Amino acid sequence: MTGTGIEPITLEAFDPASLLMDANARTGAEATVDKAFIATLRAHAAAPPQFPVHGDPDRRATCGNYVPITIVRRPDGQLRVRTGHRRTLGCQRAGLAVLGFLAGDEGDEQADRRGRLVEQWNENHNRQAMTVSDDTAVLLALFDDGMTEAAIAKATGLGRPQVTASLTVARSETAAKAADRWEFLTLDQAAALAEFEDDPEALTTLVQAAQNSPGQFDHTAGRLRATRAEREAKAAFAAELEAQGITVYGDRPYVPWAMALGNLLDSDGNKISPEEHASCPGRAVTITCEWGWAPGAEAAYRAAHGQEDVSNIEFGSDQEAREAGFAPRWQIGSYLCTDPEQYGHANVYGKPGETPTQEQKSAEEEAAEAARKTEERRRVRQRNTEWRAATEIRTAHLKALLARKTPPDGALKLTVEAMARGETQPLMSSFGHQAACELLGLKGNGAATEYRDLLLAELARASDKRAQVIALAIVLGATEHGVRDVHTWQSAEGPYWSAYGIPAAARYLAWLAEHTGYGLSDIEAQVAAHAAGRKAEPDGESEPDPDGCVRDDADSQAHQAEMEAGGVEAG
Repeated sequence: MTGTGIEPITLEAFDPASLLMDANARTGAEATVDKAFIATLRAHAAAPPQFPVHGDPDRRATCGNYVPITIVRRPDGQLRVRTGHRRTLGCQRAGLAVLGFLAGDEGDEQADRRGRLVEQWNENHNRQAMTVSDDTAVLLALFDDGMTEAAIAKATGLGRPQVTASLTVARSETAAKAADRWEFLTLDQAAALAEFEDDPEALTTLVQAAQNSPGQFDHTAGRLRATRAEREAKAAFAAELEAQGITVYGDRPYVPWAMALGNLLDSDGNKISPEEHASCPGRAVTITCEWGWAPGAEAAYRAAHGQEDVSNIEFGSDQEAREAGFAPRWQIGSYLCTDPEQYGHANVYGKPGETPTQEQKSAEEEAAEAARKTEERRRVRQRNTEWRAATEIRTAHLKALLARKTPPDGALKLTVEAMARGETQPLMSSFGHQAACELLGLKGNGAATEYRDLLLAELARASDKRAQVIALAIVLGATEHGVRDVHTWQSAEGPYWSAYGIPAAARYLAWLAEHTGYGLSDIEAQVAAHAAGRKAEPDGESEPDPDGCVRDDADSQAHQAEMEAGGVEAG
């Protein structure tokens, strides 16, 4: 005892296996000692300081826990854990010493037993949990202090993605406050909010998705990202035109016949070209997002493939087109004059009047038809954006799924069924292998044989369970390659759904939802619904086309309209 009557506390390293733990109020303590917690303890023990070992003060050891446990001495001399049972169990399983201190003697009296239970109750209940903003602020402080994300993950026992998400939330006041306010928000969802902190409408949409349809949250965020990217590209192109003194004619679906530059004449009665109209104060344009070549990409493609004319080239997929430099981009759609009469332009159809002429009526009908096609192109473009966004989310889900050591339920049956149907076999040895390697994280050089060899090498070192995962990757990769293109949803709406493999796509998407917990986006669910609602065989009244596809007149007309509206966008 010291002069104050208080015995000093000495922190020591104890052997957890020698401590009694048979009087713990928390009956489920063992179940809470998981791998992540044990990994945290081992990370703690890998760094100083060291403490004297109880019973052998000349020897020192590092401990797995930072917060000491409380230990009391029984009348028979044995040591019992008073508080800190979970830390003691974790250190025991990790093979580490546990940091603690002797708080005195424990008696067998009723008052002592009651005191112990009350103390455990207070320790486990009278505590205020840290908020999300508190937790993330600690991780950000560690990062700012020079620790890498990997080091933080090791020290805290958190997964690397969780650390990344935490740092994202910590850097955003909006995301941190949202996570503290709404308990239903996960850390990853809060991190997504940080991306849109300057967009109140998007924030509202994401919070509602997290609360009402959490399975759709990633798809909602993906659509918002894609829409924002398109909106920003449009604004940048419009600003570029306006810097050149060219007015952008709003967001209208078409140009009225009386304003269309193609219908206007100069003072000499000649047609006016866009170049000749450049000096007119009323010059304006509409803009549209269509497929086109990036600067220099067309010349490079012609040189690489020895083709002089690539105006009618058709690519096998969106991905192939984008790799060649042919992708959607904002460009000028049509030219017009905002006030032809004021700026001295005549119209080939005459001056607009109260009673239009037949020529003017025809011109107006053509403009209305052009507007309909423009709106359809806009719809197709929006749907394509949704499909591509869903593909990104689905790809991320597949990569996480195929990183497992064991296959999900239903994997073997799917693999055998794919072999029996023969639907994926031709693709497995070419693009399917490439997609499978991408999903497995294997880097190839672009040659089909290289991807095959990568898969064979992966199989050679895999366990039987992991080999089943690789087999699943081969099947899913072959199907995924065919589903990624926007032709998938377009074909599901049109008459060629069977020829373009939509039934297989529907089965594939349904399997992912049923066996892997993947939440289908709206457009993916619609593809499955379109295919499920169709007959697999024609009803006998339709006539086959020379190309072998079957359609009726209504389908043919619908497909023609779709191709006129979306053919360019489809690439």
